[in-house]
Amino acid sequence: MADRYWISGSGTWNNTNTAVWSATPTGGGGASVPTSADDVYFQNPGTYTVTVGAIVTCGSLSFTGFTGTFAGSFSININGSFTAVSTMTWSSTSLLLFASTSGSHTITPAGKTFSSLSFGFSGGSTGTYALAGALTATSTITVYAGTFTTNNYAVTAASLASSNSNTRTINLGASTVTLTGITHQRIDYRGKHLLQSVDGRTYKHWYCGDCNRRQPNCYRYAIYSKRHWASLSHVLKRISHQYDQDAYVRQCCSC
Repeated sequence: MADRYWISGSGTWNNTNTAVWSATPTGGGGASVPTSADDVYFQNPGTYTVTVGAIVTCGSLSFTGFTGTFAGSFSININGSFTAVSTMTWSSTSLLLFASTSGSHTITPAGKTFSSLSFGFSGGSTGTYALAGALTATSTITVYAGTFTTNNYAVTAASLASSNSNTRTINLGASTVTLTGITHQRIDYRGKHLLQSVDGRTYKHWYCGDCNRRQPNCYRYAIYSKRHWASLSHVLKRISHQYDQDAYVRQCCSC
């Protein structure tokens, strides 16, 4: 495990450019590009742009001290914590893939708006990902495995997904969750082995495997107004959508 510091001004983060990386905060370039075991630091102030020009990987990713612009559209595999700062500009549309297989990690959004985020992407993860601020995404937040904890911070996204058979936990606490996407695609909890905690209560979700019936008997489209669903009122009771109707999740009829 090593540290990698961005020592260039404007430049491209990819898998071949070593001139922009140093092994120390004040050293020269030429260090190897970051791997999943290397923590990455963008800390130099200034008006410049760092662009993600390929699918890249790192350990933790920190922008403490950074005042430039972070741009690009390629995915970033993050195997640790993530720290944005209010002084930076985030224009990237990169998918942030939190892929650590274990340990506890902190996500600090610092008021920035992201595109998509995926937690526990490795599938077999037992790691914990905890928010240290309100989280906003223009697309989907996905929980593949491990534990995603909001720490009572607000969460806004187009949709919230956790559709697989990995063991995973979503702790929403007292968070306000706002989903802004297409009505029938805002939440997708297909699959089994999902534990969800809301307001101190824990619910176990099992998918009944029958999404073809019109009646509400699974989690495929588990966000409707309460006139369509029997109310399990403590589950996702704070989810809102464009019609400002109360939304509830109904337990599978056959589970």
